[in-house]
Parts: sequence; C-alpha cells; structure tokens
Amino acid sequence: MTLPVAELEELARQVGAVLSSAEPTFIHGMGAVAAVTKGPRDYATAIDLELERFIGDTLARTTGFGVSGEELGGADIHASEPVWLIDPIDGTANFMHHSPLSGMNCALVVGGIPVIGATWLPVLNQRYLAVAGGSARCNDTVLRQREPAKLEQVIVGVGNLRTESDFFPERFRHALLAKLLDRAFRVRLLGSCALDLAWVASGQFGASVQFSVHPWDLAPGICMTSAVGASSRTLDGRVFTLREPSVVCAAPGVCDELVELVSSLGDPSDYAD
Repeated sequence: MTLPVAELEELARQVGAVLSSAEPTFIHGMGAVAAVTKGPRDYATAIDLELERFIGDTLARTTGFGVSGEELGGADIHASEPVWLIDPIDGTANFMHHSPLSGMNCALVVGGIPVIGATWLPVLNQRYLAVAGGSARCNDTVLRQREPAKLEQVIVGVGNLRTESDFFPERFRHALLAKLLDRAFRVRLLGSCALDLAWVASGQFGASVQFSVHPWDLAPGICMTSAVGASSRTLDGRVFTLREPSVVCAAPGVCDELVELVSSLGDPSDYAD
C-alpha cells in the first residue's frame, strides 16, 4: 500500500498532535519506578503502559490503522497495511532517574518501511517529525540535508554497552568504543536510541551506532535521517531494514568509515566469553 505525500503530511500532523497532548503525562511521570521487569536491567513503568495505551488507542480511532507497541505488542509491521509503531518512552532508565534524555517515539510503517517518523523530547522542547518523500523538521524548523563528513570531524552516539546477548558481546562493544574514542571527534553514550537518531538528523551528531535494538527504537529515526540524506546500514555493512537488530546511521562518508572500523575488529562471536 502506497500513501501519497500529501496524506502522509496530514497523518504526521495528527500524530504530532497526539504526542503533544501526551506531554503532560510524560513530564509529570518522570521519576516513576519500574512496574514491569522485562529482562536484566530492562524495565517498564506504569507511565510506559499508560502512554502506549493513550497514543495507540487515539491513533487507531482517528486513522483506522493498526497499532504495535513495545509494551503491548499488536499488528505485524511487515504487513502491507499501515501500522503505527510506538515506543511510549525511549530511554526508560533515564526517565526513571529524572533525566531529560528520554522521549516518545512513533512511526507509521508500511510493509516494514517507516514512512512517518516522530520523536518527541518534551523536556528538551524538541519535537522531530519527518515523512518519506518530504522534509524533516525540529519544531517549526526544516532540517538541512546532511553534508559529507569524516569520522574525525563528528560526534558519534553509541548505544547500550551492556547486554545479555552474544550477538554483539560486551567485549566486542567495548573494543569498538575504544576504536571510536581514538578515531571520532567525540563519543557520547546518552542512553536513548531515539535521541541519538534525532540528533543525527539535526546535525548535532554525525553518526549513531546501535547494537541490539528493536524496530520501535529505530523506525522514527530512520525515517528522519533518511529524509536529510543520512545513510543507514547494519554493522556488517548490509542494507538496513527493520528486521535487523543493529544499525550504523551516519552522515554521508562517515557511514563507510564506521562499517570499515567495525570490520577491522573481526568476527563479533570471537569476543564472546
């Protein structure tokens, strides 16, 4: 199913309005304690659940599309019909500790491809919105196209270094971090994939490296970064899709350097304990 850009723009306006109306709940809920333990050091709060129900129910009612969320599950995002994909709080650990580095993530996905991306960072007063085939904006400002750059010139955001998975073992992640500290202009670990990708789109970061993440973490940011001409690939250099758990998202030129840097470390499985 293909949606024309004009219709996507209207749907983007709607999702922006829904996320803005959810901001008071988000802000007043900061500091909430864990209500659900999903895995080691992986939690959801009651605010996660409340926000996902509100955002999902509202979008389903007003647009008629299916919904899938991090906490409650839902429709198949790889089906041909449009599905709203929701991460009610990205950066939950930050949120639980009153950090402003957390936000709400929502994308419209058609056949596994994000065609609308929205990342709302209420405490920072930054609201990012993009449509495929159109522009990306932060608040009312259209984001500029990313210019080619070199790794030594840019700030790189890096995802979670701790994991229970052997897909990218912790020793491999630390080895890559050491390489990045030597090669990049600066490295930052902010604890929010949504924020990392939004800042790649806005130019505050030149790249983001994410190891083991989920479609709801990535879809909005992939839509936004694509709209400004950034590149997205898997850590081993393949074409990125939402079925992949890892991504290198970067300004033109930087993406190639990062993939080569990852490759220089060898097989990640060799780093397993």
